[in-house]
Amino acid sequence: TDSRSGPDPLGTLRATLQRLCGHDGQTPPQTLLIEGGTTETRLAAALYWAGLFNCASRLEDALPDFLAGDAGPCWACPTCRRLLSGSYRDFFLLDGRNSSIKIDQVREIRKIVGDPPREQGRRVVVMAESQHLTIEAANALLKSLEEPCPGTLFVLTVHQRERLLPTLVSRSWVFTLPWPHSGEGALSDPSILAWAQALTDFLRTGREWFGRTGAKGALDAAGLAGLIACCRAALAAALVMRASEGRTVTHPAHPAAGLPLAALLAEGLDEVRCRRLSEALDACEEALAYTVNPALLADWLATRLFIWLEEVRRG
Repeated sequence: TDSRSGPDPLGTLRATLQRLCGHDGQTPPQTLLIEGGTTETRLAAALYWAGLFNCASRLEDALPDFLAGDAGPCWACPTCRRLLSGSYRDFFLLDGRNSSIKIDQVREIRKIVGDPPREQGRRVVVMAESQHLTIEAANALLKSLEEPCPGTLFVLTVHQRERLLPTLVSRSWVFTLPWPHSGEGALSDPSILAWAQALTDFLRTGREWFGRTGAKGALDAAGLAGLIACCRAALAAALVMRASEGRTVTHPAHPAAGLPLAALLAEGLDEVRCRRLSEALDACEEALAYTVNPALLADWLATRLFIWLEEVRRG
């Protein structure tokens, strides 16, 4: 579809991508990591990035000039149409939305990036939902990022950078879209908020949690699902708070930013442990589908989070 009509999933953030791509003589980052937003907006941002370097109507002039001002992909020229259809020879999408990205796929890309681009612009390799790179594939990709690849740009999309190997993040320019306000239903439920406060108190003092979860029927599957959603919202708010430190924030604060749990996570977890928490929440949701005792799952989650916070506190 033509990005100039209907709702724009990137909004005013397109201007930031335009500035990044080499305007005023700057060198665009070889690896762009796009986090936040939704799966769809992250992929839309990656496609827009590819269009900035390859749109034929912009390449009619000298390359530095086409990136100036408000220029963006036209989405109407033959090149843009081929980008949208996935048939452009210098656009590669390794799609982790529905399955893992495997080492054989990355190896095929490594064979290609050693050669110059086949078209007039730049080659763009997108790893969509790159948290689904296997360990072997992630290490193979890291080798490519450590080597100069003239004319080739990489894009990694992920919900949050903590889900990736730190070595991949350190070699990337991170572009953060506003996180979606997930968990809003849980944030308006007094019973769920009471559980979130109880969890926060336990994480601070190490007391009273097990007596609460041990009461018969105290926490059912629906209640734990709400607590997980609340934890996800608190983690997203914590990541926004961490990313906003020392910077001017141009988008509204996350609705969960006022939760004591969000403040505790922002202050108490480093990047590695934020990633572990996200994975633990995934594991709890998966276990719920197999009718595991909700109280035991809640204890498992609370215990691990307490240990991670203690590890950070003790240095």
